[in-house]
Amino acid sequence: AIILWELETELIPYKGMNFDDIVSYVVKNHGRPPFPSTILENLKRLISICWDEKPEERLSFKKILSLFLSKKVHFKD
Repeated sequence: AIILWELETELIPYKGMNFDDIVSYVVKNHGRPPFPSTILENLKRLISICWDEKPEERLSFKKILSLFLSKKVHFKD
């Protein structure tokens, strides 16, 4: 999910935060990097599924790849 977010935004997630702050933000506070307003809805939905707190809810790489290959999900550019 974070890699997809980075590819879409071309930003560094959690920039300026140290490791302990990131762990606290993500694990304890359920924080995630913000989505840009320009992100395509299908990609946003995919990223959200991929960083779901429950691992069993996340998609396999094979399923993620099939979504991109079938063009059901894509980057705006």
